[in-house]
Formats: sequence, structure tokens, C-alpha cells
Amino acid sequence: MPIVQISMVKGRSHESKNRMMKEISWIVSECAEVKLEAVRVLITEVDAEHWSVGGVLKSQTVNNGHR
Repeated sequence: MPIVQISMVKGRSHESKNRMMKEISWIVSECAEVKLEAVRVLITEVDAEHWSVGGVLKSQTVNNGHR
């Protein structure tokens, strides 16, 4: 049973996350040649103040809806 773990900064809509999980599940199912029901997708959402890129907090770089 494939398990996909996704970590991302909080802020995306329920619809966006749902679509992402469905599409990732389908792709993994096809590539791993397993039933769709066997694929697990887990999303961990992190506050922007707890995520950094190049030493800069995402909370300092999030602007105009872009992450």
C-alpha cells in the first residue's frame, strides 16, 4: 500500500487539497500498479511561522496570496 506524505504551509482551500489528493492518488495508483483504494495520502499543514526556506520564514515571504 503506497503512502504519500505531503507537508505544506497552511492556507489552501479544502477544494484545492481535495483535488490534489485525488490526482496524486490516481497517479500513484497508475504508476505503482495498485488499486486506487490502496493509496494513502496524508497532508500535514504547517504554520508559515514554522517553515523556512534558505533561513527566511515563510511568514515573512507570503504575500499577495502566493506561497
